[in-house]
Amino acid sequence: MLILQSCPVCFEEFDASRKPHTITCGHVFCHPCLEAINQSGLESAKCPICRTRFNPDSARAVIGSDQPRQEAKLWESLKGYTKGNCRTEQLPCLPSKEELTRIGASEGICIAVDTMRMLLHAENSSFELEVKSQQLQVDRDILSRRVANLEYRLKQLQGALIINTSHNSMKGATGQTESYRSNEAPRPSISSDDDDPPSPRTKPTVRQ
Repeated sequence: MLILQSCPVCFEEFDASRKPHTITCGHVFCHPCLEAINQSGLESAKCPICRTRFNPDSARAVIGSDQPRQEAKLWESLKGYTKGNCRTEQLPCLPSKEELTRIGASEGICIAVDTMRMLLHAENSSFELEVKSQQLQVDRDILSRRVANLEYRLKQLQGALIINTSHNSMKGATGQTESYRSNEAPRPSISSDDDDPPSPRTKPTVRQ
């Protein structure tokens, strides 16, 4: 909303006696200045700013120009909220409904204040969600690293288990072979001619 401060011709601030009026070119002047132009008796005059011809009788009062000065300051403060990064801690700076009622604020300013309050709440909620999202991402990275570490340790345990099982299998096979050999019956020994005991020698017979 445009907040008018003073007339560009007489430089007097707009008030109840100097209500702003707009002409066909869009520029705004106070009513006394337009009356002075109208008293010149000309059917058309030139805008003091852009020099566009206009009919003084066609000037129209600016709607809402009779708003209190305090309400105009509220509009300015609301515009300031929209230019910066607002947070919930700025909510106490907004006027309460009781204060707006006390100063006789218009319906438009009340709606604007309520809307700004909702926007601040939404902005703060969005900021909190963003912080939580970042924290969740950090937690997810930590869990991913823990899972990767557990998988690595599991593979190590599986490898050690395979090696231990293989070693026990080889040891068991060796024990079975030795047991088989110990239970085998002794084979009879085969004697050779060299092993026969020497026979006693006989005396030769003497012929008579």
